[in-house]
Amino acid sequence: MKPKNRAEIWKQQKYNNSCAWDCFSMLLATHGVETTALDLVGASHIPYQLRLHPEEKRLSAGMLVQADGTVNPVLGRFGFHLNSRRTPTIAEYIALARETLRNGDALITNLKRPDNLPGRHAIVITELRESCFIGLDPDCRLDRATDYSYFDVEEIVALDFTEEELVIAASGEEGFVPLIGVLSPCTPQEPDSPLLQDVFKRSNDALEFYFSETEDLDFTNGESMQIIYSVIKPIVLDLRTAIEIRDEFLNQESEIASFLRGFESEILHLRKLVKNGKAIPEEIVNGLRDSLKRSYRILEEHLSFRAYRNEGK
Repeated sequence: MKPKNRAEIWKQQKYNNSCAWDCFSMLLATHGVETTALDLVGASHIPYQLRLHPEEKRLSAGMLVQADGTVNPVLGRFGFHLNSRRTPTIAEYIALARETLRNGDALITNLKRPDNLPGRHAIVITELRESCFIGLDPDCRLDRATDYSYFDVEEIVALDFTEEELVIAASGEEGFVPLIGVLSPCTPQEPDSPLLQDVFKRSNDALEFYFSETEDLDFTNGESMQIIYSVIKPIVLDLRTAIEIRDEFLNQESEIASFLRGFESEILHLRKLVKNGKAIPEEIVNGLRDSLKRSYRILEEHLSFRAYRNEGK
């Protein structure tokens, strides 16, 4: 395996919610494979897949560090598989991280975002040095319009966790423990049809949940904001990001990405009005209802197995 020099491995996050893909690119760099998030998502016929967590009745959008089968259709093209494990407790999580690093493997995991920002953020941990976990953050705080060298931002993106600090960053509500993902080499391969169909089935399950939760949504009161932010916004943001990456890779500008950007702006505007205690104008309510209905069709079309086949492999 290639020496884990942080300056050589680090990748800058250039897209909203692409931190996991920048981390996969960093993991591949530890194996001597040079990629970017643009290479990974752009070369895939599967953009970010929606994934339903039925045990939590909560929807998460994005090919994040969630399950081997979710990301392997993409990584397999580059000759690697993700093997991921979730331990029952944080103590076992730390023990697994130590064991993984002592075996010479770098790992991907997702921690609380810095500065008390909401949500979680994918990072790479490359080695264990004495009692310190050495890692890298693709960094969601940098200006995406600027290309930084590692040495320009080393103080921000280089991570050094004590065990206590890692426990605090990894722990979630109600005993949540994040996955630990490790890459293993395989023969470069295209995803097989049964695997793809399973991934698309998960997307369809998630879409059914999306429809059921939003079909009768009342945009005129603050109670709807929880559904808007836990169901609508994550899907719109993650899928829009994936499509923008694909568009850049294919040197095109799709109508879908443009629509999702506008829909996201509508959601943020509604949030601002609700947060400030202002009345919601009828035209905004009607516009959001129309955009929501349009999103059903767009998501169904974009995330269907038939659409994937029609694109051509």
